[in-house]
Amino acid sequence: MTAPLRLLGFAALGALVSCGEKNGGGGTAGGGGGPGRDAGGLLATIESFEAESFSDEREARRIENEGIVPIWDALLAAAPAERLDTLAAVPFDTLVLGTAGAPERHDLGIVTRTIGPGGESLTPEKFRSYIETYKKAGYTLVHSDWHHGAFERDAGGAAVSEVRFALQGTRRNGLDRLEFKGTLRVTWDESGGKVRPAAIELLQAASRQRRGPQAFTLRTVIEGGNPNPADRDDMGALAVYDLNRDQLPEIILGNANKILWNKGNFQFEPGPIVPEDGLFFDSVTGIVADFNGDNLPDWFSDTAKGDLALWMGEPGGGFARIPRRVKLGEFQLRVPSFFTAGDIDRDGDLDVFIGQWRSLYEKMPDKFWDANDGYGNTLLLNDGSGKFTDATEAAGLAAKRFRRAYSGSFLDLDDDRDLDLLVVSDFHGVDVFRNDGSGQFTDVTGETVDNPYSFGMSHTVADYDRDGRADFYVLGMGSTTARRLERMKANPREHEEANRMRSVMGYGNRMYLAQGGGRYEAPPFYPQVARTGWTWGSASADFDNDGDQDIYAANGHISGQTSRDYCTNFWCRDIYLMQKFEKPAIASYFETLPQVEQQSWDGYQVNPLLVNQSGGGFRDFGFLLDVGFNFDCRRVVAADLDLDGRPDLLVGRIEGTSGFFHDGKSEVEPPGLLVLQNTLPEAAARHWIGVTLQGAAGVSPQGATITLETPAGRRQAVVLSGDSFLSQHPAQKHFGLGAEAAVTRIVVRWPNGAVTELEAPAADRYHPVEPPAP
Repeated sequence: MTAPLRLLGFAALGALVSCGEKNGGGGTAGGGGGPGRDAGGLLATIESFEAESFSDEREARRIENEGIVPIWDALLAAAPAERLDTLAAVPFDTLVLGTAGAPERHDLGIVTRTIGPGGESLTPEKFRSYIETYKKAGYTLVHSDWHHGAFERDAGGAAVSEVRFALQGTRRNGLDRLEFKGTLRVTWDESGGKVRPAAIELLQAASRQRRGPQAFTLRTVIEGGNPNPADRDDMGALAVYDLNRDQLPEIILGNANKILWNKGNFQFEPGPIVPEDGLFFDSVTGIVADFNGDNLPDWFSDTAKGDLALWMGEPGGGFARIPRRVKLGEFQLRVPSFFTAGDIDRDGDLDVFIGQWRSLYEKMPDKFWDANDGYGNTLLLNDGSGKFTDATEAAGLAAKRFRRAYSGSFLDLDDDRDLDLLVVSDFHGVDVFRNDGSGQFTDVTGETVDNPYSFGMSHTVADYDRDGRADFYVLGMGSTTARRLERMKANPREHEEANRMRSVMGYGNRMYLAQGGGRYEAPPFYPQVARTGWTWGSASADFDNDGDQDIYAANGHISGQTSRDYCTNFWCRDIYLMQKFEKPAIASYFETLPQVEQQSWDGYQVNPLLVNQSGGGFRDFGFLLDVGFNFDCRRVVAADLDLDGRPDLLVGRIEGTSGFFHDGKSEVEPPGLLVLQNTLPEAAARHWIGVTLQGAAGVSPQGATITLETPAGRRQAVVLSGDSFLSQHPAQKHFGLGAEAAVTRIVVRWPNGAVTELEAPAADRYHPVEPPAP
């Protein structure tokens, strides 16, 4: 497979368009003959299967495509200043908007109202007048989305849908933000061969408003594309790390061969990762850490040639001109998705676990909830000098090494002071492997969590409930279509297990709170964090300095030229039928789908910022806090770039697309890294404290735990890698303190067992921390 297409694997359909290329297998699109290769046979199978098993969903699909999609597309096409007029022009007979409750005031200047059913019934004329009041008040509709949550025929035979909606508007140069989210019951008029809303009734909703300064301010957009887009048209690896020990973290973009040297106050000086006369291989995945024990950060990455390379660190923070080649082992590096580093056997050097993903249309798993048919994940043991050997089987990790992995981290999950392994995979979810202290692992997934299942894309680790133990949150795909099918009871015969797992896998994200002894359980507030969309990279930080950890995530899979969504095809066809067919038949089948090159797949989703409610739950205030972007994003890193005690954000916008295949068109829009300064006034008014772990020869920060002790209690943080999508966070940990500045102590436990304690450290500053001398 060529380099660009290997990268496109992350867009879910990249492998499909490479049918005849190296490593793709299966010949060329349109080839015939043999079971599973005939596109006509696939079409006939789909038609028969849907007619028998999904007749109601086919009706729902038609209503969505003819009723909801035209409204959403018109709003997408309209200029922002014209969108309220477009909304006001939606045809209907009657509309009941509901009744608003009393305002509730929250932290960060946010005011909410609950809107219940009932209220005045509006005619189209009254609705236009209602919209006009918002126009006269100066509001612009900046975003809307509409999701078909349920469908049925009522007693009279009329088509009835439940539609989840979001409307987000601003005025006063974006400093007054207003958001409505809720659910509508829509009865459709199908007369005259057209579908339009007849009666619309609000079932439930809420309004949210925030007035005031920017919470996050865009400081720059760094173009992240490869200088030679014919090689790899993407941002590639993102790492944020303090390379020169001045506590200011640098920004590394692997595919662009860029280091942005941090000069303070959001001033960055660009330079190459490798000098222009050096040997450079652009990288999709990379990690900064000291792999040869000389106390200098190295750059470990994949290459466009499908192998691994290690650039040794040099004094001052740069890297050597010529890398050391690293052999993966018996499997080829095809679609690398993460590297995580840690000293798993306590021999004083960093070992590496490498994850790979595999496209669903390269091969659909036989069991979409338990795929173990990927390209091979590998544990590499370090000999101390940066030379590695494959130890996957010897370490007890062979049984599940073919997961289609997206993220993974070495961290201590059972409080026994060695590094266990957490792996998050597409088409499965979570696997947990316990380390016995010598680098031997045992699969303890069933003992660790009750429900591991999800289409896992990334994870993030923090002490969410403020009990002094680190928890973890796994992010992935939450599907409106899967939930709609459950409500229809659309269950194909002879697929009992797949039917049962459909709602389990499509439910969304999963949060696991530490109970002690290696046991993790879902919190009571789990539904508040389960459904953020199709979610990719993620980061945890106390963005408002109130003493609890918030979560930011990247959203949106493919935002095409129309909101017409592929998702119903995935749930009604692909998971049941595609296993039997090879890529040529699948490629030809896609050519028959109407508007497939313009379609979306869970597109136009807004990035959430889940604000922690004192450890007892979360609320999504992403739009109100100025980071609710609705373009497709992937990478996320949280880091305090200017050391002012307010964690900032780096958000990777994926390159543009010419259609459903998300085929990486920089001429449409180049990939870019948004650098966002945290300017939240409430965060500036509160106290905080932080540490920057710098390591020493033979002792890495990777896997270290930091425990904060204050009069109010204990909180814990962990330094790790491999968690966010193709991104690495720095070895910098920040704790918000709220109104109190007193800190009893900070305890840093290094992976080798050594401990550094800071007694009564001063608040409102970062403390550089090194391990004690041996």
